[in-house]
Amino acid sequence: MGTIIDIRDREQSRIKKRILSYMADPSLIARDGQKAHSIIIKGLKNAPVDERKRFFLVLSALAQDELSWIMLSIIQDNEADEELKDMAAMHLSVIGSFVSNQSLLIKRLNEIAYSDNKDAAERAILALGWEGNILGVPILIDFLHHHDPDLQTMAVISMCNLNDIRLFGILKDRLYAADLDQKRAILYNLWRFKGKEEEALTIYLEMLVDGDPVLRYDIIKALTELKIDSPRHIDIINKVMRTFLADPDADVRLCAVKGLLKRGEMTRDDALFVINDPSMEVKRIALSYLGKKKKANLF
Repeated sequence: MGTIIDIRDREQSRIKKRILSYMADPSLIARDGQKAHSIIIKGLKNAPVDERKRFFLVLSALAQDELSWIMLSIIQDNEADEELKDMAAMHLSVIGSFVSNQSLLIKRLNEIAYSDNKDAAERAILALGWEGNILGVPILIDFLHHHDPDLQTMAVISMCNLNDIRLFGILKDRLYAADLDQKRAILYNLWRFKGKEEEALTIYLEMLVDGDPVLRYDIIKALTELKIDSPRHIDIINKVMRTFLADPDADVRLCAVKGLLKRGEMTRDDALFVINDPSMEVKRIALSYLGKKKKANLF
């Protein structure tokens, strides 16, 4: 008689083989219906991260409709681990624009978002953020003013993922009435709106002057990502970052150093300025920068 472990191993092996058959021929998922969904979800719960990623990647390309309903089930599954549910929500936000019946998908996500299951609601709101999902905008705007700050933050991220420049003004207006966490989410995502880079820079500069000082780390992080071509604006960003090389907060100084380095704007003077910084991480970056430049005979 086999042990419980043997039985479980054989069952898992059987499930894995079945999932591989679904990946090879996604039409079998539609044929087997709910039975296929149950087998796939059960298998994914026990699968390592690399196998989960491979499964999502294959079906994201070959079977968006079938995968979307499986993902919906996963984000509501209380027995699924957080990583799997996060993975499902993120992939759903990518493939949503390729699903044939988007209206039905939005309807189901809307129902989950307004359910009593907060974890599922957060992921449903995130999943609504596929590019071009205009039908989901009213739902996201509603959650932008929700009493729960976590759901508000998810709405901000999702709205930014839509990549619709018309939403920039909505987020800008919300910024000034938002609580601290939502301000962080909005500030960090404004740089992602193509065509609004200069306006985003103006907002960041205003918030550094008139906003809550605790937001300076978040603004420097956002400025690091801001893609802008104007030499004058690039110079403004560099000057702002260099100002914070002397900030009393070590995390802010580190963020400024990393920002200059990532943007390719760090200079020898910057490195020498922070080389004796109390933060070992800041000091390490400065020494590494100087060492690489010396080795390349650039100094």
